[in-house]
Amino acid sequence: MAVSPLSSLNLAVIAGELPADPVRRELTDGRHIVQFDVATTTPDGDRRVPVAWSDPPRAHAELSAGVQVVVVGWVQRRFFRSAGVTQSRTEVVAASVARRRQWRSVERSITAAVQSLDEFEAER
Repeated sequence: MAVSPLSSLNLAVIAGELPADPVRRELTDGRHIVQFDVATTTPDGDRRVPVAWSDPPRAHAELSAGVQVVVVGWVQRRFFRSAGVTQSRTEVVAASVARRRQWRSVERSITAAVQSLDEFEAER
C-alpha cells in the first residue's frame, strides 16, 4: 500500500470513534468518496478529524456511528468553489480504514505506513 508520495513525508494515523454515519458521494468523474469524521481526544480536548476515503472497498458499509476505527493516510488541504466563493478544507485522505477490533488489518496498515517511513528515510 502506498501511503503517500515519498518525495515528502506526510503521514497520519488516527484512532477514534465515528460520531455519525459516513456520507457516500459520487463525483462527476464516476469515483466514489466516503466522508466521515473521527472523534479523538488530545491533551487540548476532544477533536473531530475529517476523513475522505476514495473508492473504498465494500467493507465501508460496516462503518456507522459509534464504530471505533483506525485510519492510515495523509493530510491534504483542498480548495473548492461553493456559492461562488473559494473555500478550503483540511482533511485526512485515507489509504486504509479498519475497525479498531480488527487487529490484523490495523497491524497491516500501520506496518505498511512504517515501511513507507523507512523507504522515505532510505531515499534521503
